[in-house]
Amino acid sequence: MWNQAQLETNDNVIPECHRNCNNWQCNHDGEDCTLDQALTVCRPAMRRRAAILKAIPPNQYLRTSTGGFVTPDRAPVELAVTEMEAFRPALDEGNNQWKLEVEMKLSLRWADPRLREVDCKRKLDKMLTVISGSTPAVRDERESDRTLIWTPSVELNGSAISYRADASNVAPGGIKNEVSAATFAFTEGAAAPWMGDGPGDGSPLCVNCAQQELKFTWAIRIMPTPKYGSYPFDRQQFTIRFDLGDKVDIFSCKHLMNDSSSLFTTLKAKKDLDSLLPTSNEYIWNDYEQEYLSARHPKGEDGSVDKGKCDITFKVRRDPSIVFLKIIVPTIIVMYLGLLGSYFLVFDIAGDRAALLSVSMLINMVNLQQDYGLGKLMYAMWFDSFSISQIAISLIAIIELIIEHRLYHAGFEVEALVLQSIWSWLINLGIYPLMTLAIILSPMYPGKDGGMGAPSIACWIIMSICIFLAACEYYRRLKAGRVRREKCIVALKKCNGQDRTDFMRLFEHAFHAFDEQGAGSLHIDVLRVLLLAAFNKDFNQDGKIDSKEIYLNSIDEARALAGATGGQLSFEGASIDAEDLCLACKCSLLRSRLSFEACKDLFSKLHVAGRDDVTLETHAPDGGDGLTNVEPYRADLERKGRSMQGFIGSTLFRE
Repeated sequence: MWNQAQLETNDNVIPECHRNCNNWQCNHDGEDCTLDQALTVCRPAMRRRAAILKAIPPNQYLRTSTGGFVTPDRAPVELAVTEMEAFRPALDEGNNQWKLEVEMKLSLRWADPRLREVDCKRKLDKMLTVISGSTPAVRDERESDRTLIWTPSVELNGSAISYRADASNVAPGGIKNEVSAATFAFTEGAAAPWMGDGPGDGSPLCVNCAQQELKFTWAIRIMPTPKYGSYPFDRQQFTIRFDLGDKVDIFSCKHLMNDSSSLFTTLKAKKDLDSLLPTSNEYIWNDYEQEYLSARHPKGEDGSVDKGKCDITFKVRRDPSIVFLKIIVPTIIVMYLGLLGSYFLVFDIAGDRAALLSVSMLINMVNLQQDYGLGKLMYAMWFDSFSISQIAISLIAIIELIIEHRLYHAGFEVEALVLQSIWSWLINLGIYPLMTLAIILSPMYPGKDGGMGAPSIACWIIMSICIFLAACEYYRRLKAGRVRREKCIVALKKCNGQDRTDFMRLFEHAFHAFDEQGAGSLHIDVLRVLLLAAFNKDFNQDGKIDSKEIYLNSIDEARALAGATGGQLSFEGASIDAEDLCLACKCSLLRSRLSFEACKDLFSKLHVAGRDDVTLETHAPDGGDGLTNVEPYRADLERKGRSMQGFIGSTLFRE
């Protein structure tokens, strides 16, 4: 040993390492020897004993008949996670693969009585320790020293944990797969309690205990591969598998979730398990599972438990609130902007209704092409089903609009109005919300086999019932309205027109019976039926058609001529006389509807019944006798260049 007195009197004295004392018995010359000097001597000696030191540690509580220790089939090792940051799923876009980035500190303990007499016993802690910032050369040397004794070889999801530096060219901000710090300690003789009830080798204490701590950040492959078929309602399972080899028994695996010394037990007691989840808050614990955080030994292909592996499983589900807010809710709002157009009557703005529905359909087509940052997927997701369902609803609504339009222009105004009334409520309060709800609930509450759950099935059943009831209501209203209208027509036919009040009461009742939805006006084809019942009879029984009876023939000719020229007739809010009616045939820009007020004006002009504030006038030029004298009208039309070809063969002139 160096002279203590010389060191105290001369600061330039360098301690001298005496070779004869450079061993663990002399504590490497009282620690005068540097680490390199000590390892130069003890490392070759340990290599010569490698066959013994690298074998499975013997059980120091069981001896053979010759007095030696019994070597077990598996070395009991206590594995514990002492620190862990939030795990991070990350997509490797180059390989289109998902990886799990984990940052943790791992503790491994095992009993090895052989380390009491190894040549580097006093230097094991330094020769197996890596500090932050160590050079690649130092890391390689420490990794080589690990092979001098038996230590558990750690693999995470098939990726081996090594002291060596990560030589890959990682992009800035990327993850380097390397150990940032590692420590090793051997405590001779002292007893420390095992986790749980120990390995069951005869003692609950770890005697001659070796402990290795590894702090690392590692990107590992995700087990099992994530499935995004139900995105954004997907439920994922992230498993970190610690594989220490087939000669190890990780006896602490079953205690990781319940032992008081375990990190997970501590976090659970503090209600801080969320600190393990990704900081993006995209995942929450899957509380639908009985165990959303578990640790257990996996089973091998033959069904036996593999004690050399320990799986820590995180069962999570995606929090869909942000996706709801940014995508689903706006899509539903856009859809309703189109569907609410079904409350507009088809003869008012059919084109606008179709335009709104087309815009909704186009927006959903764009959603089908949206990239959700999940990589290249060759299978359909829930979002695809959702967008297609929205497109299907828009398409069905457009088809219904076409049916309404065709019914209306084919003269089935009542059928079109009843269909519009029932459909507007059915689609907005029945079919669309129930179908959308069923699609949303399907991934949230799946069935046992992964199919539709009870909530989704209930929505489809209720929707089917609504469609059936709507069809029944459509049939009932058509039938009831038909009976009501027939009764009104019969009453009008029986009315002789002498009692003005009675006539107007019957006509108004019939008008509202045909005005199924209370639109306030009737299509001219529908009004023709009322006029046919009201005027197509000989009021005075003289065998001649007077000015009142001939009106129906006039309206027929006007309607035929308007149809031939592509025009329409309007009588809304106007005071119409016989001359105006004939001249209106020239108009091709007016609407073919007649309001009840216009009907009252018309009746006043025809001397039947109606408004008291309208002055009654004759319907022909001076000297004429109403509509029975058609010659003045023929002359007037010919004078204005109007061809009379459409009128020559009409019943108006035959009379």
